[in-house]
Amino acid sequence: MFFILIVFMGNIYYTANVSGLGSYHYHCGGHPAHLHTGGKCPYASSGTTSKKIKINKTSASLTEGKAVQLKIQGTSQKVTWSSDKRSVASVDSKGKVTAKKKGTAVITAKIGSQKYKCKITVKSLALSKTKVTLEAGKNTTLKLDTNKKIKWNSSNKNIASVNAKGKVTAKKAGKATITATVGKKKYKCIVTVPDKKARS
Repeated sequence: MFFILIVFMGNIYYTANVSGLGSYHYHCGGHPAHLHTGGKCPYASSGTTSKKIKINKTSASLTEGKAVQLKIQGTSQKVTWSSDKRSVASVDSKGKVTAKKKGTAVITAKIGSQKYKCKITVKSLALSKTKVTLEAGKNTTLKLDTNKKIKWNSSNKNIASVNAKGKVTAKKAGKATITATVGKKKYKCIVTVPDKKARS
């Protein structure tokens, strides 16, 4: 024997599948199917429903190598995380998303039959400058937005040097290429130091 019981309590709408054994399976407040032990909803507190379950971000933009923490708010239930494109953005069992390469991926948090999604857009890693002109004695700092180790070097230290933090110092007239290496990838900036004598 099987029938549907509909119950109205205030502004809250409940449905319950009632079996011949008298087991009530509720679908209230948008929560997954559950039991009301002792007549009480596990999602209710002091007679009112709990906070609406939601994901803390529905979209995020990251550069390669960066990470963002996703969370499900309003419940303490177990969450299963997944990515539709792990080569673009991966997610661990705690909702930490790591950007892998340029593209888009959708991260899904699943609680029972309910799903909550976040669109991740991954941008290519790039130097803050690819060309710069500096007078001798002047300096500028190049930046690369990554948590990974960066190795800096100059093609001609006599014209422009660079330190471990990406600070470039112009030495004398000429051109030099500053290279930032991250793993197997290289990012370059051409530094031009003008000849003051030629301009005078």
